[in-house]
Amino acid sequence: MPRAVRSVLQWLRRSLLARATAVSLVLSLTVSVIVFGLLTLRIASQLYDARRDNVLAVSTTAVSDVKSLALASTAQDDQTLQVLKASMLRAAEATSGSQEVALLHTADSVGDLAGTDLISATLEADQIPDRLREQVRAAPDSIYWQPVSIGGETPGIMVGTTVSLPLGGDYELYIRYSLEAEQQTLSFVQWMLSIGAAVLTLASVAITAASAAAILQPIRRTAEASRRLAAGDLGQRLPQTGADEAVDLGSSFNIMADALESRITELKTLSTVQQRFVSDVSHELRTPVTTIRLAADVVYDSRAELPPRAARSAEILHAQVERFEVLLSDLLEMSRFDAGVAGVHPELTDVGQLVLGVVDGARMLADDRGCSLDVEIGQTPEIAEIDAGRIARAVRNLLANAIEHGQGRPIRVQVSDAQLTIDGLARAAVSISVIDQGVGLAPDQLTHVFDRFWRADTSRQRTLGGTGLGLAITREDVQLHHGIITVESTPGEGSTFAIILPKEAVA
Repeated sequence: MPRAVRSVLQWLRRSLLARATAVSLVLSLTVSVIVFGLLTLRIASQLYDARRDNVLAVSTTAVSDVKSLALASTAQDDQTLQVLKASMLRAAEATSGSQEVALLHTADSVGDLAGTDLISATLEADQIPDRLREQVRAAPDSIYWQPVSIGGETPGIMVGTTVSLPLGGDYELYIRYSLEAEQQTLSFVQWMLSIGAAVLTLASVAITAASAAAILQPIRRTAEASRRLAAGDLGQRLPQTGADEAVDLGSSFNIMADALESRITELKTLSTVQQRFVSDVSHELRTPVTTIRLAADVVYDSRAELPPRAARSAEILHAQVERFEVLLSDLLEMSRFDAGVAGVHPELTDVGQLVLGVVDGARMLADDRGCSLDVEIGQTPEIAEIDAGRIARAVRNLLANAIEHGQGRPIRVQVSDAQLTIDGLARAAVSISVIDQGVGLAPDQLTHVFDRFWRADTSRQRTLGGTGLGLAITREDVQLHHGIITVESTPGEGSTFAIILPKEAVA
């Protein structure tokens, strides 16, 4: 399909104004063609009928004059008979107004004198239709007519009858009339009707387009105000003027905008209070947690000297204090994300080596769970401008999640080339995939996997001491690099988490 046609079709699909104009054009053309056709047929029929009636009336008079000459004739020889026929021919031409007259001797009619044909210079005997000649011969006393074509282009009418000459026998009289004047009149009428139909069609389309544009104007204003409202301009309102429908639309939009502004302001205030609370609490807990951590470490280091139950309590205290410290760190990190102050410090990094380091650090944890870790890295180093600390943390979180839910089955980590589209431009990227064969996720769970503190199975206890923020922080770290993180999962078969990062830092 040509590009121009595709562009027009897309324009028609996208624009209500375009569709209204197109429908108006099609309907106007259809109506114009129908009306033009009916008027043309009616006018042509009227012109033809009027001309035919005139031709028959004139022909009847011409035939009467010719027969009068024949009855009054005293021709006694071929010469006077020829003069008579010439007079009859001129009389027919004069009365009918046509210069195309033929006087043909009827073949089966025998007279005392020789019969010869006499034809006007512009008419030939073979131009007389055979059917008309058969009718004339069958009923000599009647006048017949038949439509004919003159020169293959001009319509005409030919009239025929029989005339008897004294001593000369029967002759067939044919008169051909041209309808060229009527044809020219019809052509002029058709031309004027065509111009009128074109003007009416264009006027109808223009009126439809103008009306549709006026009707759509409030909708366009509403759409523009909605876009600005969505962009954060909460003060957008519509003027309540014009038709009742436009006033109703503007009033409804303004009520919605007022409610939305109030709700967003309320949520912003609540979010700010919540973020400040989390940040303040996290900061305030730093000092007591550090103190508790120091005391717990002392007790933990001396657990060998304690009774068994006290030693076990020291181990539990040490583990829970560590988890609490990690939770505080994660909460502080999330508060920085929420406040928009988190940033990256990109540097050229061998992503493969970074992943190898993270995997080596997780092998002991994987061995405890009875699962193996396999790394697949290409021979060519994958160098990218990234914040190594954030990406290492993201991969570590994905590995911890895979080990937690991998059911002791092998886990694969792949590093490979990829493509990433940012702002409509394709960029070279690197992909880091963590593939497990664990419990997997149902389709309705995939939309929540990166939510804070979300768990697929709420009855399942965390066995690795996670805070519930790991995947949420991972997503934020990836988005700070203008990358994407995806997840594919099948219940009972495992999950694949993939991080795709641009190799060049995006400003």
